[in-house]
Amino acid sequence: ATLIKELEQRGIGRPSTYAPIVQTITKAHGYVEIKDRRLYPTRVGEAVNTLMVDHFKTISDDEYTSKLEKRLDEVESGSQEWVPVVRDFYGPLQRMLSAAEEATPADTDEVCPLCNEGHLVRKASRFGPFMGCSRYPKCKFRRALTVDGEAPQPKLLDEPCPNCGKPLQLRTGRYGEFVGCSGYPDCKYIKRDAAQTESKLTGEKCPQCGEGDLVERTGRYGPFVACSRYPDCNYRANIGKDGKPGQGPKVLDEPCPICGKPLVERRGRYGLFKSCSDYPKCPGPKGVKKSEKAVEA
Repeated sequence: ATLIKELEQRGIGRPSTYAPIVQTITKAHGYVEIKDRRLYPTRVGEAVNTLMVDHFKTISDDEYTSKLEKRLDEVESGSQEWVPVVRDFYGPLQRMLSAAEEATPADTDEVCPLCNEGHLVRKASRFGPFMGCSRYPKCKFRRALTVDGEAPQPKLLDEPCPNCGKPLQLRTGRYGEFVGCSGYPDCKYIKRDAAQTESKLTGEKCPQCGEGDLVERTGRYGPFVACSRYPDCNYRANIGKDGKPGQGPKVLDEPCPICGKPLVERRGRYGLFKSCSDYPKCPGPKGVKKSEKAVEA
């Protein structure tokens, strides 16, 4: 409501376009995000704003936008021809696009340090600008950039790496800032938050393997429950807004004919089916059918 009121005061948009404007900057492009009913700019939003201010200052000006709205109203009412309006807008826009493309080229001459075949290209995602390999998806190298298009410089910390002893550093990655070893890539240690490393027993048995206990943990995407036997058992279920874990596969009172562990009932694209609770390590029961046919043959 505050944003719409501001648009009205500045003469930007009209009642029929207010909702699409909010939809565009929040969900369509992710320029801003809503937290506690307030709008906060995202990294990609800050990068786009910097680009607009530096290279498209004329058309991003409030007064220019307001005047253009009035001229479009005159076109709609029939008191103004549409050709001069489009020509006056498109000509300067073309020149600004050419100037911005020359000033901020997407392709660079820097060779990809991962594959040594492709070259680095400037791209943008919902996490902000980054450099990626031109051979993507064959090569998935990426390097985060600041909103100004520069590579963020890691900050050394007064804390040694528990694995190799080298200083830890504050770095910027795909999902934001994190603390890792300055000896990367030789040492790939990443410091986890205390909330992510702590686990709390739920008092329930794992529905997948039947041996481990379910523990509650906090990950990058929020709280979840997982089996205490991980990585031997990869059961995991996210905890919903109601505080309860999502419904996992139903454990059946039927042993797997290959490994003896319980079978579970899962739902796939073609409906319900049975599989081993230790999948993918155990392919049963589908694997048994194939092997039985091979023996019969």
